[in-house]
Amino acid sequence: MPRPEPIKIDLRWTDTYSVSSRAYDCLDDSERAVAERLPQSARASYIAAHSLLRIMLSEWDARPPRSWRFATSEYGKPYLRDSQLRFNISHSANHAVVVVSDGAEMGVDVEDIAPHHVDAEIARRMFSDLEYQQWMQADNQVATFFQLWTLKEAYMKAIGLGVNLPLQDFSVILSPPQLIHRKLPASGWHLSSQLIETKAVLGLVAKPDHGRDVEMVLQRITL
Repeated sequence: MPRPEPIKIDLRWTDTYSVSSRAYDCLDDSERAVAERLPQSARASYIAAHSLLRIMLSEWDARPPRSWRFATSEYGKPYLRDSQLRFNISHSANHAVVVVSDGAEMGVDVEDIAPHHVDAEIARRMFSDLEYQQWMQADNQVATFFQLWTLKEAYMKAIGLGVNLPLQDFSVILSPPQLIHRKLPASGWHLSSQLIETKAVLGLVAKPDHGRDVEMVLQRITL
């Protein structure tokens, strides 16, 4: 029996330094209202993330970008009201990331690298014992800190629990990439960590339907 085709994971990122009016035009009225209320420092990243999502969805299913309608689950995970496409978004001060697929549960997180945010007290509070050991033994503790944190955040978003999932209940293992969970099944998840322009770390966690393989495409987009 031939192996089924892998699930496509469409992952794209953009910087938020110069967001065009085209991006703003993709937003619906509620998103524009949110953007207008945000301080200038946060407005560009919000517009970049939400417009990039709408543009990508319209490439998967030919509809006007502004026409997509969203809802949120009990724990706040967004989903589409009238489509089986799945997605997740994240943005930092300088970067926005969106992932779309029609056959996987996914979570994504991006964090700008900030060495001054990394110390043992923060790591001890945020990481499980296994994660803390990896961080302590790492040659590059700054990079390892953000790899662990973005993958951890991405998993919490992927399963739809977000901050409702206790940080100590699961562990991200970087080599080989895998998840260990004290209470939930943790097999079948694909973990990917990417460095963006040496300035940010992107973490993606995805679980394809029916245990299929994944084919991830990472692209930079200019809005």
